[in-house]
Amino acid sequence: MVDMSDVSRYPEKLGHLLRISRLVEGVVGELDCRVEIWDGGLGGCQGVYLPSSRLIKLWSGSSYLALVLVHELAHSLMKVGHSSWNKWVDDPYLGDGEELFARAVVQHVATVTGDRTLNLQLDTVREFHWTPEEFSRMEVLL
Repeated sequence: MVDMSDVSRYPEKLGHLLRISRLVEGVVGELDCRVEIWDGGLGGCQGVYLPSSRLIKLWSGSSYLALVLVHELAHSLMKVGHSSWNKWVDDPYLGDGEELFARAVVQHVATVTGDRTLNLQLDTVREFHWTPEEFSRMEVLL
């Protein structure tokens, strides 16, 4: 279960984030982590997953809150190693196995659920994801 109790001080975001976490759980199964929102900035970082505490921190000012939540929930699932579908092999961050997996889960959840919010947000950051054609050729193991 995704614990959103710390998000209650942001009632305008709570319902939206609960809906998105349920969408993800509908695709990948029940998750075990906690979500909180922070107001400060971390140099462009919109979210972070802290594995030792199973905590997801989302930046309150993110324009992509749904997408960032799915991305960080994916980090909570697992880590993967180097992949043959890594088109960002020269970028140490984008080409990292854990990062690839998180972005693949985001795109998979958006594709499978057809959620309008996730897909609109995904389209605006497409350069960090695969084209629909590329993605349909990949095998995403969840």
